Amino acid sequence: MSEEPVAAPYIGVIGSAEGLVAPHIGLLELDDALVIRAVDPGFEALFGPGAEAVVGRPFDALFSVRDRRGARLFHERLSHGSVHRVDIPLTLQIAGREAMMRLLMWRRAGGWTACVEEIAGEGNLIFELIEARDRWVQIVKQSVEGVGVLDEVGRLTELNAAFFQLLDLRSGRGVPLTEEAIRGAPLAELLVEESLAPIVTCMRAAEQGAPCSLEVQHRGRWLEVAARPLSLPRRRFAGLCVQVRDVTARRHGEQLKLQKEAAEAASAAKSLFLASMSHELRTPLNAIIGYCELLLDEAHEREDARLIDDLGRIGLSARHLLDLVRNVLDLSAIEAGRMVLRPEEVALAPLLADVQAALEPLAERQDSAIAARCGEDVGTVRVDVVRLRQVLINLVGNAVKFTQGGAITIAAARVDGRIEIAVEDTGVGIAADKLAELFREFVRVEGAGPKVEGAGLGLVVSRRLVELMGGEIRVRSEVGRGSVFTVVLPA
Repeated sequence: MSEEPVAAPYIGVIGSAEGLVAPHIGLLELDDALVIRAVDPGFEALFGPGAEAVVGRPFDALFSVRDRRGARLFHERLSHGSVHRVDIPLTLQIAGREAMMRLLMWRRAGGWTACVEEIAGEGNLIFELIEARDRWVQIVKQSVEGVGVLDEVGRLTELNAAFFQLLDLRSGRGVPLTEEAIRGAPLAELLVEESLAPIVTCMRAAEQGAPCSLEVQHRGRWLEVAARPLSLPRRRFAGLCVQVRDVTARRHGEQLKLQKEAAEAASAAKSLFLASMSHELRTPLNAIIGYCELLLDEAHEREDARLIDDLGRIGLSARHLLDLVRNVLDLSAIEAGRMVLRPEEVALAPLLADVQAALEPLAERQDSAIAARCGEDVGTVRVDVVRLRQVLINLVGNAVKFTQGGAITIAAARVDGRIEIAVEDTGVGIAADKLAELFREFVRVEGAGPKVEGAGLGLVVSRRLVELMGGEIRVRSEVGRGSVFTVVLPA
């Protein structure tokens, strides 16, 4: 193999150009096995007394353990059999001294000649740069954000674990690709799945110098992908850096926010509509009820049984509709946060008696009886009396409707520092699997008895009102034996 010409002071055999050897430069002779056969005085001057002891040792035994990169470069260069020259930075550690060198080696007959030149003032900086690069590499490898580096022709030269896991690349047959299979391959050719196709377009844009980012949905996850061109000194384009981030949680959060806002808007629109319609309906309904009562009085004077019966049915239907309108108004006000309570100290015994008196005529038509009891220690409770009366009317009214020829009891007691008002009936009862539906809007749970009129809002409104007063409503029931609804209020 022909030798490459080398300029002085590297010409000739060691010792023949002794006067030309510059300070901070040393020469070594190596055999074909890279074993040191001789060193010159310049080498001994670099590393001090004892430097001659390196003769007979492998050259790579002098490499500093800290400079893994330099050692790797050295062996990589020599791994190619045709190489006849090596020029790399390398750190040597000899006789207790460590120094960064520029190593220039060239092949000679029967071995190699090596020249080492100390990089004065730059060794620590290079060390720091190498260590900083190693730290940065470790950070990238351990990052939860995927990073892939492409060379100028689009081959995937570097990637971290997150990049491999997030993209989860597969062959055209759907077989998962290994990291070894994708490293060094053109990334654009690996993005064969339809969900990943937009990434190729993004990479093409980045190759033209325009950073690009987009989001794709891939295997149930949302991925944010960014492609940015890389450049080096004297090279306009040196490849691409492709970053991949899992943004599934963020996208789900955004979707939930949009859904929440849409639901709130729909609820507000519903409440506004119901409130407006309820107000519009209540006025004519009151007029119908008023005229119906006037006509009933006239029908009683005439003793017209047929007319009395017909007008009674009209009046009853109108009152059912008015109750519905009132419940809708109350529910919309509660949902909109416009319900205002006016709490005051209320004696429960007179209130229970009032509810009993109001519903006794309805109970008599059902051949049932209503009884009210109030414990002596109950006293008063601080509530909105109008709203509590509304709740009790709803509960007792429901009990009467579903109790034919039975008994309804309203009982108030002080239990564990709270006030409990129980409405108990001996009616048809409610199946256990239907109890959860009792307090759903516009859902009516039918018992075993005859069907009764209603829209399924009374219990919903009652529960909301009790909750606004700081209490709760409990229920237990058994088919064929009756139900107990209990209003629990703070004392």
